[in-house]
Amino acid sequence: MAGSFRIAGGMEAIVDALAATLPADRLHLSARVESISRTGGVVLARGVSCQADHVVLAVPPRIAAGLTYDPRLDLDMRTALTAIPTWMAGQAKFVATYDRPFWRDLHLSGDAMSHCGPLMEIHDASGPDGTPAALFGFLGTPAPHRAGRAGEIEQAALDQLARLFGPAARTPIRTALQDWAFQPETATEDDLTPPSTHPDYGLPPRLSGLWEGRLHFAATEVAPEMGGYLEGALAAAEAVSARLQAAIPTL
Repeated sequence: MAGSFRIAGGMEAIVDALAATLPADRLHLSARVESISRTGGVVLARGVSCQADHVVLAVPPRIAAGLTYDPRLDLDMRTALTAIPTWMAGQAKFVATYDRPFWRDLHLSGDAMSHCGPLMEIHDASGPDGTPAALFGFLGTPAPHRAGRAGEIEQAALDQLARLFGPAARTPIRTALQDWAFQPETATEDDLTPPSTHPDYGLPPRLSGLWEGRLHFAATEVAPEMGGYLEGALAAAEAVSARLQAAIPTL
């Protein structure tokens, strides 16, 4: 999109680069947090326990509301968390990868807006110099109507891309359909119905300074500006980082 920037290798490249700076034994991947205790640390699935002076939650606030805390968060705190919609949590994305960006040969941008579905917003998702070549689109079909229809949706998406960019779009090297609405680490049932406008994000005062400033929220949805977007995620992370450096001078 005009005026936007993309990361070569995708956002995974940033995650991998950050992970490479950390000791491997400090990373617990695919480990669901079961509980967080002010005195007992963080307990992960399979009984793994981690001790920490501070805990930073970068998950969506509605997901954070479902965790077990000791001492328990009171009703007002949990209500404040669940009232924050997770931006685009109810969305799904379809990606088709090709051996070359054939649409560029036709002087087509790869961008499209459509109400003839299933893709409502389509963009060129190719890498640098067109490699890998890819088109992606966000689905316009409401989440409740997508459940169990992955094969049907993928075929309809390819048909739509072919109508827009030519018959070569029907024969991708591979396809992928990512539906966040049905990922329990991303969305709750409340997220299946998206907000009608962009929410007024920011950390509610009720959630600030919990546990004497040792429990922090750092999801993009708590950023007062650009909440929900990558810029909001960076702003939220920088705000928490500044608080941690003030609390722990040796960082």
